[in-house]
Amino acid sequence: FSLHLDGASISTSGAGPILLEGTGIHSGSNFSAGVGIEGGTTIESTSQAATAGAVSIVGIGADGTQSKHGLISRDAGNSLTSAYGNISINGVGGFRSDGNGAVYFGIYLSGLDIASTGTGPDAAKIFIDGVGGDEVTTCYGVRLASGNVSISSIDGDINIVGRGGEASNTSRQTGVLIEDVAFIRSTGTGSDAANLSINGTVGTATAPQTSALASYGVQLTGASTELSTIDGDITIIGSGGDGGVYRHGVNIDATVSSTGTGSEAGNISVNGQGGTTADGWGAFISGSWSTVDGDINITGAGTSSPTRGGEGVRLRDIDLFASSGDGPDAGNISITGSAENRLAVLLENSTGVLSTVDGDITLSDSDESGILVDGFGGFASTGTGEHAGKITIAEKSVSIQNLGTGISSVDGDIFIASQADEVSGTGLALINFGFIESTGTGPDAATITLIGTASDGASFRHGLSVSGSTSQYAVIRSVDGDISVSYTHLRAHETND
Repeated sequence: FSLHLDGASISTSGAGPILLEGTGIHSGSNFSAGVGIEGGTTIESTSQAATAGAVSIVGIGADGTQSKHGLISRDAGNSLTSAYGNISINGVGGFRSDGNGAVYFGIYLSGLDIASTGTGPDAAKIFIDGVGGDEVTTCYGVRLASGNVSISSIDGDINIVGRGGEASNTSRQTGVLIEDVAFIRSTGTGSDAANLSINGTVGTATAPQTSALASYGVQLTGASTELSTIDGDITIIGSGGDGGVYRHGVNIDATVSSTGTGSEAGNISVNGQGGTTADGWGAFISGSWSTVDGDINITGAGTSSPTRGGEGVRLRDIDLFASSGDGPDAGNISITGSAENRLAVLLENSTGVLSTVDGDITLSDSDESGILVDGFGGFASTGTGEHAGKITIAEKSVSIQNLGTGISSVDGDIFIASQADEVSGTGLALINFGFIESTGTGPDAATITLIGTASDGASFRHGLSVSGSTSQYAVIRSVDGDISVSYTHLRAHETND
């Protein structure tokens, strides 16, 4: 390490800032970093004034064969804390001047607790910004790994930004990689509550490629990884960047939650973009997702190369995806995708159910590339009365099949509509879906509306196709809500209700 903090204690109690900088030293194939933190080091700004001294740490990686990082913090017990002075951590990965190198992280944290403890608009903000080294493989902008890493704030925003390394040919050039950390948490309430933002971009490939290991703008993994808020918004943006192959926007398999209530409850937003000139998913979502009154919005744009492609939004291995709020402020769930030559939205291989009380559930695509629900748990709205959550799936080329349970609502309307593309012919396909049901009673009971419009053609052009299996009937039923089923055959220009 150029600057090595081992069991150190550094603090400021006034307006004086703390600035720590280090530039790595050439060391061949040996591990090195511009700044190294370990051994229970504590760094803090303790002033309770708005003019409190900021804490800034900057690390720049060295020239060498491999493993040259900008900044690394390892071991349990390291801490970085401030009440009102901003916290900034910046790192740039190293490089190899005499050939192709590997493993150059801008920032690598495997042991550090970062906390902003101030309240109100002057509370300390947390900035983490890393750039991977410009080499061919495994050059992450920011990597947070292990349960010895946590980031928390009450009212100061948390911002994590990472850009993967740039090279002629690239593999594993992820912008932000977060795996098996303890938590990233906003605990504030009200209008000043800390917002949490993660923004990552895959490093640019400056020459054509035909194969590579996958890279992600943002990747969060690990069942123990918690991303949570009360009233601050959570925003995750990932881009596959330019050039290369297998370049995905966002991949999240973690526990993500918003527990706030009322109009100031924290929203959760994910926006993923596959590689702009390559192929990749927009957003691949797994794990456990929950909200009370904050909205959950998942948006993804998949991209394709001549031989490969990625879905816009893909939900797989979902354990929980729920809005539990009641009343007019209840959190809505919206999933919107687009894709080139693939599906806009794909829900598959999950036991979990998309569920709500009074928030609406909406699946849609923005470019008519289609929605497929196959092997997913199901959909449920349990709300009663005028605010009950609606379930809406209405786009081109909708197919729902092999659900674990079915689609059920008490008082929120169920609306499923689809128009066929020119290839498939069938408008709306409902296959082995278990049941579509309205269980409500009285005037507010959920209505069920199913609409299918076929494409033009000579044969096998069905507006609506409904079928079960030899082991399970497909059932559409209601207690007091109306059921409306209509289909249109474009070639014959016939509509049936």
